[in-house]
Amino acid sequence: MLYPLKPLVVFVAEWHIGLSPWIIQDGNYGDFHVGQVADFALEVFGPGPLLPSELTEGRATLIEGCRYSVNAEVAYSGSDLAVLDFGVRAYSQHLRPTSRWVGGELSLGIDPYFYFEQLSKDSRVPPLIYAWKVTRILRDSAPYIEGVGPGGRKAWVWDEPKRVSEDVDHTDAWGEDRKRRATPGSPPTSGFAYTLICTNLDEPPARSMRPRA
Repeated sequence: MLYPLKPLVVFVAEWHIGLSPWIIQDGNYGDFHVGQVADFALEVFGPGPLLPSELTEGRATLIEGCRYSVNAEVAYSGSDLAVLDFGVRAYSQHLRPTSRWVGGELSLGIDPYFYFEQLSKDSRVPPLIYAWKVTRILRDSAPYIEGVGPGGRKAWVWDEPKRVSEDVDHTDAWGEDRKRRATPGSPPTSGFAYTLICTNLDEPPARSMRPRA
């Protein structure tokens, strides 16, 4: 179902957007640098359910990292996709909103490829690719320890008390990965991820990436 959109009154000066190294390593994007103007859509994840909201206004408040408390309008809802608008539009292939306005906690991440390769070709899905100015890049890292992963299985997880966050002037997905392995081909001894801190440029969302010099 495609809902008619109306202007939202929210304004967020900077957005904190998660970036997993594999998204670059798969060749979907190049490395990013501070000052760059880049085009990409946003994907959102839990951690919790989205509950019906009586507030009819889009809002987004940063909690930590790239996790936000939002009040969002459902711009599109289908059997396997939802598009939420909380000042910017973002999609989810997992969340299932049950009303026109919803609230909850969401994490923002760069669209790996689902939108620009597949979803953008569906005319029912709104344009979602925005132009962003990268103002800061944070690199989070922590040693791996034995823990519990999704589904309750044993897995290597981050040692959270030893997490370190640093400002960097560019991402280096392949170089960082090599540095975290004792020998080529061995498992990494620590994990890392990036947060892009971006301003949303005053350009309407599009279905494809704009040519950039």
